[in-house]
Amino acid sequence: MEFGEDPEAAMVRELREETGLRVESTGLAGIDSLVIEREDASFHSVRILYFAQVLDGSLTNEVDGTTDLCGWHPIREVRSLPVVDLVDRALGFISDTEGATG
Repeated sequence: MEFGEDPEAAMVRELREETGLRVESTGLAGIDSLVIEREDASFHSVRILYFAQVLDGSLTNEVDGTTDLCGWHPIREVRSLPVVDLVDRALGFISDTEGATG
């Protein structure tokens, strides 16, 4: 997120940069807090997750960036893929939402 940037706008921008997709937010999925303690430094990250709808674009991998690979996968298969911990947290938010509505 850039200094002064709205978090929701940052999500839209980052998804465009990292996947080639243009999206719009459809609501807040959840907020995650991550603390990493090391001998030489401590780090605290507040991670805001949004639901989003794809408007247009073609799914492409980011060149010279931080995203290794992007792709579409059925949710039921994602847990068996090698993903960053934030994906597991996001899946928890999806499960919580589905349980509340269905």
